Amino acid sequence: MIVNSTEVQNNFGKYLLMTLKEDIIITKNGEKVAKLSAIDNDSPEGDPILSQSTGGKDLLKKMDLYMESGVKEYWVVNPITREVSVYMLDKETVNDNITFGLANGLKSAAASFIFKGLTVDLNSIFME
Repeated sequence: MIVNSTEVQNNFGKYLLMTLKEDIIITKNGEKVAKLSAIDNDSPEGDPILSQSTGGKDLLKKMDLYMESGVKEYWVVNPITREVSVYMLDKETVNDNITFGLANGLKSAAASFIFKGLTVDLNSIFME
């Protein structure tokens, strides 16, 4: 499915759930700028659900794979803590990161490092 960035920003939770069925191509001014997709359950990288015992190792393994593949930004959504962590990547390192959340005084709107102006209200993702 192809959707413009404003629509994704306004309905991020909806499109995040849709990635379980299909990839979402995000456009800005008619150009493809990003893709939202779920991790393939049949992929060697593993299951998209992180186990509680190996979650940290799983995240690092996936982050390394994404860095090697040239992914510039990596978002991790944690439904248990109701937080979203955003990492800015290059081929060898994490250049910057920030965590947004609905508790503990964190900002409640996640923002992209790469796509200036793209923010997501966490209340639209973590509905009660």
